[in-house]
Amino acid sequence: DGQCCMNPKPPRSDVDDNELLTHQYIFPSALKKHTPQPLLFAGDLAQWVRPLSLEHLLAIKEQHQDAKLLNGNTECGIETKILGRRYTTLVCPSAVQELRVLEHDSSFLRIGAAVTLTTLQGHCQAALESTGPHQRALFETILTQLRWFAGHQVRNTAAVGGNICTASPISDLNPVWLAANAIFH
Repeated sequence: DGQCCMNPKPPRSDVDDNELLTHQYIFPSALKKHTPQPLLFAGDLAQWVRPLSLEHLLAIKEQHQDAKLLNGNTECGIETKILGRRYTTLVCPSAVQELRVLEHDSSFLRIGAAVTLTTLQGHCQAALESTGPHQRALFETILTQLRWFAGHQVRNTAAVGGNICTASPISDLNPVWLAANAIFH
C-alpha cells in the first residue's frame, strides 16, 4: 500500500478490542485427529529427521554419531549463525512418545526431555489444584520461572531437555531443578 513501516496506519475503528479478546477461534478438527509420521527432509548439505520412537532415535544417533538433537532450535540457531557450526544431520525428538512423558504423584514429578515448556506450564497450572503444599511450592516455582522465559512462540517449541542440556548460563529452569534436588535419567 506504499506506506512506510515507520508511519503505520491508525488502528481500524471498525474492530472492537473486546470482540478480539472474547472471540473463540475454532481449531480445525482435521488437525485434532492428526497422527504424527516420521519425517525426513534431505538436501545437499544436511538432513532433518523426526523419529517417532526412542528406538528409531537411537538408531539414527548410532548411524550419525555427530547428529545434532534439537527441539526448539534456539541454541542450534545461535551455533550456526553466530559460531558458524554446521550439522549434516539434525534430529527433532519432539514426536518421540517416550520423551514426552509428563506425570506426577505425591512423591515425584517426571518430565520427559521433549516436553515443551508450554505443556509443562499447563501441567503445573493444573497440578496446583490437586497437590499438597510441599508439591505446590515446586509447581508455583516452575510457573514463576516460565513466566519470564522468552515468549509464547519459544515456549511452544522449546523443550525441557534442551533447556537442561545446553548448560546455558541463562537457563531459566536449571536453578529450579537444582533447588528441587532433581534427578536426571
